[in-house]
Amino acid sequence: MIQTRNLGRDYSQGTRTLSVLSDITLEIGAGEFVAVTGPSGSGKSTLLALLAGLDRPSHGQIWLAGKEITGLNEDTLSAIRADHVGFIFQSFQLIPTLTAIENVRVPADIAGDNVAAKSAHELLERVGLADRAAHYPSQLSGGEMQRVAIARAAIRRPSILFADEPTGNLDSSNGEVIMNMLRDLNQNCTLVLVTHNPELAGLAGREIKLRDGRIDQIVNNQTNSLLSALWKWIQ
Repeated sequence: MIQTRNLGRDYSQGTRTLSVLSDITLEIGAGEFVAVTGPSGSGKSTLLALLAGLDRPSHGQIWLAGKEITGLNEDTLSAIRADHVGFIFQSFQLIPTLTAIENVRVPADIAGDNVAAKSAHELLERVGLADRAAHYPSQLSGGEMQRVAIARAAIRRPSILFADEPTGNLDSSNGEVIMNMLRDLNQNCTLVLVTHNPELAGLAGREIKLRDGRIDQIVNNQTNSLLSALWKWIQ
């Protein structure tokens, strides 16, 4: 579902070149749950943005849903993102002048997907916010805004869902709710997330640990993921 080869991202700072990511080669299969971890400044969010086609690499190649996206123009890239990608931003990125249900509908409305747009209320109901559909972001708590952002990312049933620190701004109670929602979504899509939360990273099938812009270690948590899924099923 996702593949990179010798991926790198550099930024210019005056006469200096800052290398944020270097030589990232990896594969992520359909239906996987992968966590990207590492200390602050290790390149986690940059990698996520590159994989989702929200940023362009300085060198290397990226394949997304079977298509090489490295050199595509923005219109073609946008179409691929619209068809395959959902993205949950750390800062929610809700539109303040739209209600919760209008925010959820945005990706479907942009794509002209009336069928998906009609599912907005059902998605809000699934995330426990049916009674908050007419509220604006300023009237919602942090946990509620994150749930709206998740519903928005899921509205077009993406095959790949990216999440940047989805529990980073939440208390432990709301964080647990979001973790459970992401695991449910993973039943129907590939899930790739950046997190500092060791509990959330431990639920992933694999944990890709970055350090200084490079892959430092890949940890296989598949046994833990299967046990947690079994426990959820028993409950």
